[in-house]
Amino acid sequence: MQIIALGAGLETLWFNLQEESQLKQNYSFIELDLKSVVKRKIKKIEQSKKISKLLHEHDFKLEIDSAHSLLECGQKYKLAACDLSNTE
Repeated sequence: MQIIALGAGLETLWFNLQEESQLKQNYSFIELDLKSVVKRKIKKIEQSKKISKLLHEHDFKLEIDSAHSLLECGQKYKLAACDLSNTE
């Protein structure tokens, strides 16, 4: 199963579902938003003790590539910058 959230903003759905163990093993959760929003969300995630604890409890490794505004948490969660606006 894949869940793709376009324009996710500072949404915390994946973290809430993970905390409540509502997600099954076989899934991929992908969030896409503008680069400025993704950078802000990455910064908030890095600063959050609650999220750090949650990731540690579930043995997820957080990989952050701020040059490309990408955050990966194994194969289960990805947060990436993407501009979906029509720029014609």
